[in-house]
Amino acid sequence: MEGCFALVRGFPAGNAFTNANKILDHLMAHGEAGLRRQPPLLYSGVRLPAALVESAAAVLQQHELMPRRGYLE
Repeated sequence: MEGCFALVRGFPAGNAFTNANKILDHLMAHGEAGLRRQPPLLYSGVRLPAALVESAAAVLQQHELMPRRGYLE
């Protein structure tokens, strides 16, 4: 969680805790397919950048936590 939180800390929309959770849930929901789907949309209508999703996936992979298939796949 801390690695993902650090990635989104400087993102200007939303708050870091919510943004990190949205990215992690996106990856848990879609697994590796989440890298090919549109990133999560914030309540404000701003979409989180794909680069943040990719970076978070790399953190999960580094810790062997990245699911191949998500709970929605």
